[in-house]
Amino acid sequence: MNKLIKILVAVLIVMFPVGLFLMLAGKEWKQYLWTTNIFLALEAAVTFIFLLGSAEKKSASITAVIILILAFTIELTGVKTGLPFGSYSYTKTLQPALFGVPLAITLSWFAVTVNSYLVTKFFLFGSKKMIILTVSAVIILAIDFLLEPFASVNAYWVWESGKIPLQNYLSWLVTGFVFAYLLDRFILWNRNIFLNINFITIPAVILMINILQFSIVNIYFGHLFITFIGLALLAVSVLFSYKFRTYES
Repeated sequence: MNKLIKILVAVLIVMFPVGLFLMLAGKEWKQYLWTTNIFLALEAAVTFIFLLGSAEKKSASITAVIILILAFTIELTGVKTGLPFGSYSYTKTLQPALFGVPLAITLSWFAVTVNSYLVTKFFLFGSKKMIILTVSAVIILAIDFLLEPFASVNAYWVWESGKIPLQNYLSWLVTGFVFAYLLDRFILWNRNIFLNINFITIPAVILMINILQFSIVNIYFGHLFITFIGLALLAVSVLFSYKFRTYES
């Protein structure tokens, strides 16, 4: 299993600069953005395999399925009603889609929330549950601040009003908190893994690939303010985790 993860992560690392080129090179290369679906599927696959190796398999599998179903249901509700994120619709770039919701988006929710939780849990291991869940949710929110302009540049989805509503960010924060709670409450974790520094490598790599990709594309196309907010939230989360872990120890 470890060998498989390493192979898949190596593929992701190779796809990272290729994806950047497609996004920055010009409109004639946009036709190849369908490869985003493969990239997100690989991220989710690595996350799921890693999850199975970090906890009791039954509880991890059931919780993963619950998160995937909830993520799809929330997105479907959003597309059909405008709640909770606001009124938006997906383009044909992300395929296949079910009832207007790209399956890659559901997989992306899974990868982002699980890896955000794992990184937070590692650095705040032994801290109060509410602190871990809150920091996880803030990291997930920060990633959405980076994701929104990135998605606009690549035309993954379109906001009906042409602007990102405030409720979108509030909904991401709440949804991230709920998903982190499910991971914390229902998965039987192997506690020893959170004491091993090597454990954090895979979740951190997946998050950093996304953060770097979003940030570089955003900055290149001039979305500086919203990118700054996202990066600032990440920085605050990291500093808080470091200070709190030091204080607790």
